[in-house]
Amino acid sequence: MRRPSLLFLLLLTAGLADSYLSAGQPAIENKTPVAESKMAESKLVTENIINKYAEQITLTGDQRSAFTEILAGYIEEKQKILPLLESNRIDYDAKQSSYFNTLRLKLSNILLKTQLKKFMQLKPRVADFESNLYYIYY
Repeated sequence: MRRPSLLFLLLLTAGLADSYLSAGQPAIENKTPVAESKMAESKLVTENIINKYAEQITLTGDQRSAFTEILAGYIEEKQKILPLLESNRIDYDAKQSSYFNTLRLKLSNILLKTQLKKFMQLKPRVADFESNLYYIYY
């Protein structure tokens, strides 16, 4: 089985963080063609994740905006602990669990109980590294 790619997680984070910033404020001032390509790729991954959730959970327009903002904040925080994934797995797991519990609490304020239940049911198997959703739950 393949391990999750740290680069993939960073790309995912970059796409969400960019959409989370103020309108018109680029995440990277002087983007190179490679950086722009990676940002476009990460935005596509982000859009795919949000679309998957929106479809499966049946998000309204307002819920989708709030959901995107909450998820962006979660991914931004998760990005800070990614180095622990390789250097200190126990600390990573503890912080990941704490961050995910906070995410779930925030989502419970905007989602109906049935929607939150569907969100939790979308959690992929532990070793399903191919799923974009894997990186949200683990």
